[in-house]
Amino acid sequence: MQKVIHYLMRQRLIVNLLVVLILMAGLFALSRTNRESIPQVNMDMVTVTTVYPGASPSDAEELISIPIEKKLRKVSDLDKVRSYNVENVSVIVVYIEDKASDKKRSYRTSRMQSIR
Repeated sequence: MQKVIHYLMRQRLIVNLLVVLILMAGLFALSRTNRESIPQVNMDMVTVTTVYPGASPSDAEELISIPIEKKLRKVSDLDKVRSYNVENVSVIVVYIEDKASDKKRSYRTSRMQSIR
């Protein structure tokens, strides 16, 4: 290893050329890097979280999840509706279809249906 270091210390032109090539490769990679200030976000899933203090998972399911699920099933362009109930919390996940024509409208409708 010491022989390589001594050789490179004597061959400054090779070291300078190597440094310039590394810098050029770095600048090339930097120019090809995809940078977006506002990336496209897929809104294919909506999560509705409801907190009900003191509720057991079965109470949260009966009193919160099932009524909200029934209302959400009336919304068009929804793929599936899943609910998860733990103590004090009900989480409903709504998946919007990939082929939905207006995902933003489906998102807003599903949010409004869950609030009512």
